[in-house]
Amino acid sequence: MTKTIRVSVTVNGTAEAAYAAYTDPDQVSRWLAEGAAIDIDAGKYAFWGPSVPGVPGEADDKMTLVEAVPAERLEFNWQLLDDLTTVTISFEEVDGVTTATFEQAGMAENDWAWTVASFWTTQAENMRAWVERGVVGPRFDFRELAPGDIEVSAEIDAPAAEVFRAITDPEQVEQWMMTDNATIEPEVGGVYNVAGWDQDGPVKIVDLEENQKLSYSWRSDFVGHETLVTWELAESQGRTRLTLMHSGFAPDARHDSYRTGWHSFLVQIKTLLERDGWAPPSFEIVDAVATPS
Repeated sequence: MTKTIRVSVTVNGTAEAAYAAYTDPDQVSRWLAEGAAIDIDAGKYAFWGPSVPGVPGEADDKMTLVEAVPAERLEFNWQLLDDLTTVTISFEEVDGVTTATFEQAGMAENDWAWTVASFWTTQAENMRAWVERGVVGPRFDFRELAPGDIEVSAEIDAPAAEVFRAITDPEQVEQWMMTDNATIEPEVGGVYNVAGWDQDGPVKIVDLEENQKLSYSWRSDFVGHETLVTWELAESQGRTRLTLMHSGFAPDARHDSYRTGWHSFLVQIKTLLERDGWAPPSFEIVDAVATPS
């Protein structure tokens, strides 16, 4: 059975502006991808680059436009490695606030689906930043997918004390990890637990330096042993470089969904601290609905 990725985000802007962010090639090549060949009237739709999964270089033969209804709906087929998928982006505006919903159907049931899901949550957040503030958010470079330990980072327009609170305050962690119940005891040996992450999630704090460093153990039934998650903060002129390291993996083991997932969380932490009234995108991967014969 194939899977469908579904992500939804609200944007303080019109449906027309959100639709244009995906159909204006100049905009697409600024905030979403490194290149684009889009001509809706001619039935042409493609974008590519290192920040696009499965399309690292210029290629206009991986995507095919299916339907485009201005300010309402965009649908295209995407040959994503071995999967022929269909992407549908819909827009619904109420009183100047637009809900954008992204669905990618036809994904194989494997780790790659989770990797691509992180692309959609990241681009949803980056699209919101682009439409609302004209800001180009941090994109993941899919050329960096590799075996072994993981390191990702982001520059955040906030002092280290605020960034440290975002990774140690349960209410804020619940927001960017998209969960309902986090328990955090901010001391060495203290619990760092997030509801819904029992088979794959944080366990216990092993190192803590206020406003500088946080490390905790991470259980994973998928990896088969505990690993270590470390956050490091470096402040300069009121801004903070937040670096995430996830270590303890076998040198030849690939865990791409961790790598892209941590990047997506970094983007959400950044937006949480830089945007007033932030709420995370909604996200799910569901079984495809069978078509009645």
